Amino acid sequence: MTIGFDLDGIICDINIFELVLSEKLSFVESYYYKERKPLLNPYMFLTNDDDFIIITAREKRLSSITKQWIDKFLPGAKWFIVDTGYNEDPRETAEKKLKILLREKVEVYFDDNPDIIKELRKKCNTIKFIQFGGRL
Repeated sequence: MTIGFDLDGIICDINIFELVLSEKLSFVESYYYKERKPLLNPYMFLTNDDDFIIITAREKRLSSITKQWIDKFLPGAKWFIVDTGYNEDPRETAEKKLKILLREKVEVYFDDNPDIIKELRKKCNTIKFIQFGGRL
């Protein structure tokens, strides 16, 4: 089985205040993404025959810093970046994530954004979509 995980708010912590600040002050952005702490260990969900992927909705320009974080905490993990802005419509983000989920044959997917989970559930009934946490 392949299990999919969102990155921010699922595998690593998220701080909405710092995230918004990082969008306003570019020099804070690098610090913000480098200093995220692990929140959930995807290996805790896997049996010996399972694997996982990470799908994060970040702007493509953050690919390098995202790779550094994943290499530090989850070396060798298979990951995908979905090019979005922070305020992108959740329907568009869900559509982009769904294409990857279907291509990678993911059976279960965890995301912290209730709007994305809602959209994914509308669009696909072959994958189990689970909201974990959530933004206030």
